[in-house]
Amino acid sequence: MRRRVNPLDRLPVSQEEAKAKVALVLQVLSGEKSISEACRETGLKPLSYYKLEERLISGMLSAASMPAVRARRSKDPAAEANQLAAQTEVLREEHRRMQALVRMTKRLFRSRSRKPSLKPPKTGKMTPATDAEPAATEPPRRPGRPPAHSPNPS
Repeated sequence: MRRRVNPLDRLPVSQEEAKAKVALVLQVLSGEKSISEACRETGLKPLSYYKLEERLISGMLSAASMPAVRARRSKDPAAEANQLAAQTEVLREEHRRMQALVRMTKRLFRSRSRKPSLKPPKTGKMTPATDAEPAATEPPRRPGRPPAHSPNPS
């Protein structure tokens, strides 16, 4: 998920140097730059960089361990109701679209999802084939009729 606003942009403009230091440490930690490159670009000594990194990380850890305090903004109930109504309508449209997709999928797979039969097809009498004499194919018999007797009993 992408952030909408860069957290460094939330700081007041008067703290440009602090923003630059934080960005430098984050670039090094992410592997975007090496420590030697960062020190060359900013003029910091490696020992100063390591001290800065340690202070920033300890600050992040202490900020993360603090309980979150949320300041509740008083919202206009009418605006909130309008926002919820718009969101509900979007969700209903998506729900209708998904229902239509499910209906179409069921129709497509209903006619094709027949289980294959394990019995041989009923197209005629199955006779074993022999090498000497090929078996004559008989026409399929009608249900309820006795089988036709062949003149040569084998």
